[in-house]
Amino acid sequence: MYLEDEWLIRTVYKPGVTIELEDAETEIGIYRGLTENRTLAIVIDLRAMKTATSDARARYASDEDADMVCATALLTGSAVSRVIGNFYLTLNKPASPTKLFTSEALAVEWLREMHRG
Repeated sequence: MYLEDEWLIRTVYKPGVTIELEDAETEIGIYRGLTENRTLAIVIDLRAMKTATSDARARYASDEDADMVCATALLTGSAVSRVIGNFYLTLNKPASPTKLFTSEALAVEWLREMHRG
């Protein structure tokens, strides 16, 4: 995870990783540190991820930290990552605008528009 631009955080998961609640809490804490009280966009690459627990998905979707995120783009590629992304959007209903993308360029373009408001 890194600050790619002054307005964009990029997260790429290692192949086969399972995200648990503790991982989600750590990740959100890092996001908070990167935002420096700004609202940023996030692109999350789910393509190599194995899964995320229901507790982790619920934490990501909560409105507790919605003030730091204007929008989130989830990159999918495999059937597994699409299922994870759709499951998250359907069941968890994230507090900030969130969309699935297979194209990184389209994801970043959408995030740029969302960030400009």
